[in-house]
Amino acid sequence: MKTILTLDGLGHDVEAVKTLLRDHGYNVGTVSESAWAVEQALYASEKRYRNLFDNAPVGMLRSTPNGRILSANPVFARILKYASPEALIHRVNRTSIAETIFADPLRRQVMIEKVLSRSAWQIFEERLRCSDDSIVTCRFHIRAVREDNGRLELEEFIEDVSKRKSAEDKLRLTQYVVDHTSDQAFWLDEEGRVVYVNEAACRALGYSREELTGLSIYDFDPIFSQEEFKRNWQKLRGGDSRVMETLHQAKDGRVYPVEVRVNHVEFDGRKYHCTFVTDISERKATEEILRQSEKRYRRLMEVLPIAAYTTDAEGRITFFNCNAAQLWGGEPRLNQDRWCGLKRLWYPDGRPMAFDESPMAQTLLHGKRFQGREILIERASGEYAHVIAYPEPLYDAEGMLVGGLNLLVDISDRKQVERQLLQANLVVENSPVVLFRWRAEPGWPVVLVSKNITQFGYEPEEFLSGSLVFSSIIHPQDRARVEREVEVYVTRGSDRFEQEYRILGGGGKVRWVNDQTIVERDDEGQVTHYQGIIIDVTERKHAEERIKQSLAEKEVLIKEIHHRVKNNLQVVSSLLYLQSQKLHDPETKELFAESQNRICSMALAHEQLYQSKNLADISLREYVRNLVSQVQQTFMMTPSPVVCTVSVADIMLDIEKVVPCGLLITELLSNALKHAFPEGRSGSVKVEIRRQGRQVNLCVADDGIGLPENFNYLEAETLGLQLVCALVEQLNATMQVHSDRGACFDISFSG
Repeated sequence: MKTILTLDGLGHDVEAVKTLLRDHGYNVGTVSESAWAVEQALYASEKRYRNLFDNAPVGMLRSTPNGRILSANPVFARILKYASPEALIHRVNRTSIAETIFADPLRRQVMIEKVLSRSAWQIFEERLRCSDDSIVTCRFHIRAVREDNGRLELEEFIEDVSKRKSAEDKLRLTQYVVDHTSDQAFWLDEEGRVVYVNEAACRALGYSREELTGLSIYDFDPIFSQEEFKRNWQKLRGGDSRVMETLHQAKDGRVYPVEVRVNHVEFDGRKYHCTFVTDISERKATEEILRQSEKRYRRLMEVLPIAAYTTDAEGRITFFNCNAAQLWGGEPRLNQDRWCGLKRLWYPDGRPMAFDESPMAQTLLHGKRFQGREILIERASGEYAHVIAYPEPLYDAEGMLVGGLNLLVDISDRKQVERQLLQANLVVENSPVVLFRWRAEPGWPVVLVSKNITQFGYEPEEFLSGSLVFSSIIHPQDRARVEREVEVYVTRGSDRFEQEYRILGGGGKVRWVNDQTIVERDDEGQVTHYQGIIIDVTERKHAEERIKQSLAEKEVLIKEIHHRVKNNLQVVSSLLYLQSQKLHDPETKELFAESQNRICSMALAHEQLYQSKNLADISLREYVRNLVSQVQQTFMMTPSPVVCTVSVADIMLDIEKVVPCGLLITELLSNALKHAFPEGRSGSVKVEIRRQGRQVNLCVADDGIGLPENFNYLEAETLGLQLVCALVEQLNATMQVHSDRGACFDISFSG
């Protein structure tokens, strides 16, 4: 055990204390302020790294390619619902990462193969299994790194994206349902212009969505005047709805009757008429047929795709179709049961509705239609369904009320979609993910943006009004690059791509964002729009910069350490040289020279290491050449009859193998120069290093007088050969000695 006593020099006679300690057998040394500063800087750097690792806002993981966790931060443990990183590591390392936390273990194997194929960061989205067997979707940023000791490890950043994926799926489903519902849907502004239209309306009128958007209602309704539209607008602003019949004129000139259901809504700070239109051409024809034939009327009612039934003037059911029976959950008794034979009725807000208050009852009571009213019905089984009622009074030829017809449109699925859409909107608006949709035009004008754009200091209206285009908020230094990348992706035919760049937030604040974009094309393959999401990754970028800065600082410190080691070795070598100049015994001077060469071989390794860009490995070619030159200067006279040749492949080795390798060359070369060519004999010495597979072969050979008969290097008594044996063992190498034509030492070790 080593005990260290540190004296700061204040209030003490330092030299007197040193003398006292030496007299009692202690080793006394000094520590420079620079060395202390280096140690303190290394400690501070390690502390910053650990603080970042433990408090990062994303999961961080360091693992091995074979599936063992080396370290994990608390965020990653929480994502997988473990009590602590230690609990996670303990469970995973009993098997492997793939078997324990990947829903599909083969996916981890595919991920590792891709990561090991190149050194850059790679991104994956994978389904992970939590400690309670629930499944979460996570985004991985992962790369392979090789440590100083040669071990390959994986660095991984993990983000839980389960909620985002769920919201995206629900939003796509909701939009798909609205776009592909059989009802024609229009959104009209205060001027009567179309701002949204679904596919059913486009098919009915024969226009494309782009053609209809921007037209006014008067362009395809020949009988609806501007004055009537303005009256309806004022009337419906109070929250009422209106159902009316009018005519629509298709693009090909065809005119057909429609039923229009209008509601006044406010969305995103603007007022609209939300209009659902049904082509009632068939219904009109059916009404004519019904007046002519009761039989044909009933047959038609049976095949209607919605629930339909009729009553007499007192409300007793006289007919119902199979869809009505399915909706009600049973068959009422004809001419006995009133209204529909249901258990209860409810208003949409949850208030109970008396049967006499139902739309059908009001229609019979007042002799006029009460259509488009939403009702919640409760079946006898206790199940519920949302319906919209379209009751119609029926009159005889004399104009007397004889009953009513009611059509019930089951909107349960639509209500579910509306709830999901509302939930999706709430998720998006309260998340860091901002939704965008841009037109594929210069500047990328914005046609859709989520409300949470306010996190960047902007209001949605600034983009939707056209006062801001998206490219105007991209940082000027990144704008040209982003435009080029988009052009490249589009030219390649990519359907989606991802970018990272800076934007200027409100007040000029610079933020880094991750942009994931989907390309929209028309039937001809031309790009019309882009839609996607942007996420603020500023903190992640800053963390990456801090990590890079920390690594650079560590690299400088390591170089400084190697430099100081080299300088200290040079000082020792210089001291040996100075001491040897005072010696007169040739044998003693030779021993000093040999020690000096050994120290120089180590100093050369550290010198080349701190001068190299790669702090892990040293090029043997340059190192050996310098080393051989150093030994020659010590043992060879100028001019010399002995020629030294060096043949070294371009091999990289770490410092732990370079130093013993250099010492081996120093010992064997100095032995050859001293003993192989006595009395000024001429000859040559060859130093050769080659790689064969994973082995490095070192050969030092001369054509001198050779080794003594029955020479056994394992029994050598000289310090040099004893040192050679120790170095061979240190390298875990094998050595063969030949003395056919001179001496040859062949050493092989793994490298």
